[in-house]
Amino acid sequence: MKRAEKVTDTILVRAYTNSEWDRCDFAIVHCGEVWRNIIRKRMEAIQTISEDSELCSVRYYGASVDFFQTEDEDILKLLEQEDWTFIEMDEDEERTLATPENRLDTYRLSIFPKGGFMYSAFGKHTGEEFWTEELTLADIADR
Repeated sequence: MKRAEKVTDTILVRAYTNSEWDRCDFAIVHCGEVWRNIIRKRMEAIQTISEDSELCSVRYYGASVDFFQTEDEDILKLLEQEDWTFIEMDEDEERTLATPENRLDTYRLSIFPKGGFMYSAFGKHTGEEFWTEELTLADIADR
């Protein structure tokens, strides 16, 4: 896994958990052209209600993300300066990464009125939450 100098279909993003016993260091968002179009359409849809002062977010079920933990300093260094970055990975590399101990379920995409979004998931048997840093489509498009 290495930082990409150009836009790719894979984003490495900081991730967290509220678990007292499990860990989560990062997530990988799969963001191909189909994903970008879906996010763009959903962002446009939320704009029609974004002036509602009580609107917090709109949530969708979504599984374009996977959560991981690691001891690999090289991976952690990729996120030292930024909350997210485009990455390049070998074809089978993602399968070798360590996932949290929790069996994750109920993956959600939350879109916020000001243009941000984040992913979350929950431990199937624990209810513990796992989530990414907030991203914006504008930031992704500007890189």
